[in-house]
Amino acid sequence: MSGEGNHATQATESYRPLYKINGLNGKPVVRFGGSDDYLSLPTSPLNTAFNNEAGFTIFMMLAPIKHL
Repeated sequence: MSGEGNHATQATESYRPLYKINGLNGKPVVRFGGSDDYLSLPTSPLNTAFNNEAGFTIFMMLAPIKHL
């Protein structure tokens, strides 16, 4: 989900990655099957940044912000 409304989606259920609540060290993860799972982005600055390529890969890790 995006704070700017640029949500990644997949309309075809068999191509959707799996959301696992306790996927890694008790934290949620999104798992892609490796052959046909993918998410599509709406027209966004990311598409322009990647020159409207048919596909690209983004790897990210997120950590919670600890409030003091």
